Amino acid sequence: MELSHAFLPVFLALAPVALGQGQVHVVDASGGPGSDFAQIGQATAAAANGDIVLVRAGDHRFRAFPEFDGIRLSGKGLTIVADTGALVRTCELALQRIPAGSFALLQGLELSIPPIALVEDCAGPVWLSEVSSGVFSISLFADVMRVRDSAAFVVVRGRLRGDPNLPLFTLTAIRTPLHLFGVDVEGSAGGVAIDLFDAALWLFGSSVRGGGGLDGWNATNGCNGLAGGDGLFLESGSRARILDSALAGGAGGDPFTTPCTPGANGRSHVQTSGSQTSFLAGTVRSLTATSPVRDDENASITLTGKPGDAFALIYSRTPGSGLGASGLDGQILLAAPAKLLSTGTIPTAGTLTQIFAVPDLPAGVEGRTVFVQAVFRDVDTARLVVSSPGAIVVLDDAF
Repeated sequence: MELSHAFLPVFLALAPVALGQGQVHVVDASGGPGSDFAQIGQATAAAANGDIVLVRAGDHRFRAFPEFDGIRLSGKGLTIVADTGALVRTCELALQRIPAGSFALLQGLELSIPPIALVEDCAGPVWLSEVSSGVFSISLFADVMRVRDSAAFVVVRGRLRGDPNLPLFTLTAIRTPLHLFGVDVEGSAGGVAIDLFDAALWLFGSSVRGGGGLDGWNATNGCNGLAGGDGLFLESGSRARILDSALAGGAGGDPFTTPCTPGANGRSHVQTSGSQTSFLAGTVRSLTATSPVRDDENASITLTGKPGDAFALIYSRTPGSGLGASGLDGQILLAAPAKLLSTGTIPTAGTLTQIFAVPDLPAGVEGRTVFVQAVFRDVDTARLVVSSPGAIVVLDDAF
């Protein structure tokens, strides 16, 4: 099914002044033709709010040790995207004070983080997204990711792993709403996978497991196995809404020898007084989109749901902090005014791919980022369910 092209000039023309001029900065570790910078950090420092950093294949971990060629943003929002088919490895993630009306999007990157991944005081939403392969892996000798006092944190088709040797948390959220779609989270050794403190979580189509407990070492220093970590831990009035997801505690560690004892298994989820967990009935719906695309190429959006589901596909130039409504499972993560892209019905196969030609970008604009999401009407229950969101980075064909 091919979308009508009537909406496409509007689709790419939405460009709030707050998002800058849409310039593209090309990073190539080998200094290839057409590149602007050899390091991601150089490009992010030079880019203006709303620009796009396009990263070609390369390894950006510890390239100038002891300096880290990582991703550090403060006071501005950017789109940082791996080029089509490129394997891009980088390190350190520190996003601070992303302003309201802006956003930070990381797409297609593989991160290995030495000290900590920190997102704090961001009034604009932060997205981590890998729409092609779904790989987003992190290794760390500390809490894998700490998010606090921010408008919204979204991870789409990702993987978060804690350190297998240290009993620390993998994802900690403090006074921040989390939206996880198709994310695999595993705790560090004996550690909690997701810890919420006065935070909200929407967990859709995901897997959360506490870290396995360490085995007993020896009869002198400790022969008993250590306890496994909890999967999801809620405290200080936190709220979690869970759809079509698996929660499990980590297995207790093995004893060194008899008569030593094995460690206790972790709990799937724990909620302290004032916190609440709601398990929603039904199945998850998903959206995937090709990204990045050039303005002489075709782009595609694939929707997956129950055969017979009706859907409305919507888009916006900026992501939102989350908009819910009575009778809606999940939140719409697009900023107003979100516009209707298409409507339809999921066929018998359970998936529908819509293909459209990307028109030329306006003169002087090198790139744009567009956010999409679908709302499904369940064919059996008539409940409304949001899909995973997607981000499409559109580049001028000169890049």
